[in-house]
Amino acid sequence: MEFWAALAHAGAWLNLINLVPVLGLDGAQATHALNRMQRGLILAAAILFFVFLHEGVFLFIAAGMAWRLFTGAAPESRSSATMIRYTLLLFLLGALMGLVPETMRRF
Repeated sequence: MEFWAALAHAGAWLNLINLVPVLGLDGAQATHALNRMQRGLILAAAILFFVFLHEGVFLFIAAGMAWRLFTGAAPESRSSATMIRYTLLLFLLGALMGLVPETMRRF
């Protein structure tokens, strides 16, 4: 049981790393469709996830989103579908990480 819990935690962590909005990762591609307000909302959500779950990967997402928020161009129109998918992925992967007991995270 401990092995599978640790594996689930590691898998969620790796998927969240892929959502960091830097070059070469899927998070960067998604950020191109988000306007400044949506980027700010995802930044706030990532900070909240860090506060509740104490997982540093959410700080990477928040830092990347803050960088994207204040640098580069953002479309004036918003992509609600992209915003919903990105936020849903943050929530589901964060929930998976939160379900794994702290004692089983370090297998």
